[in-house]
Amino acid sequence: MNDKKSSGNRLQTGHNEKHVRPVKLDRRVRKTRKALRTELLKLLMKKKLNEITVKELCAAADINRGTFYLHYMDVFDLFEKIQNEMQEEIMAFIEKIAEAGSIGDPENMLPIFLELFDYLAMNQDFCTVLLTQNANQEFIQSLLNIGLDDCVESWMRMFNIKERRVPEMFYQFIVSGCVGILRYWLLNEQKETPGKLADLTKQFITQGMGMLENLNKK
Repeated sequence: MNDKKSSGNRLQTGHNEKHVRPVKLDRRVRKTRKALRTELLKLLMKKKLNEITVKELCAAADINRGTFYLHYMDVFDLFEKIQNEMQEEIMAFIEKIAEAGSIGDPENMLPIFLELFDYLAMNQDFCTVLLTQNANQEFIQSLLNIGLDDCVESWMRMFNIKERRVPEMFYQFIVSGCVGILRYWLLNEQKETPGKLADLTKQFITQGMGMLENLNKK
């Protein structure tokens, strides 16, 4: 098998596929997959994804190549599955925000921001890889757009805004800022707690929403 066979198209489009919730895995399977994923993330700290071979990854994880191919087609397939799992987890947070009430209200969102930043902190190795040297911009954009429609529609109702364009720009401004905060935090010693990050995010959004509130006062 070709260790470096490109799967670029799969990486770009995989997040649009509908995923079936996985069945409970055997403990040995979970251990194998965890080892492979852990070692892949370590390697990604040193080199790009397309420079990593299955042989190299298996040696690092102390797993034979035959076992690897029972679970994944190649390293691109493994990386894509990690991405998909993260997207599903973040989607679950967005759904919690929606269930809490007005998704566009920072007060309702604060507890979920805290839970989300806790989750990202626990997965900081992958977040660092994802947001820095191995950033997949299309995947990141798909994450950013998860809550787009719900937030925009909520703000339009809250502030009696007739057109979507400005709320959509505000949403892009906010989520890009959240990514910037997270990237800065990951690359600069992570001094703040997830709780502090959540509170800062809420304050930034609250201040920005003043602009939306004033749209109809001009």
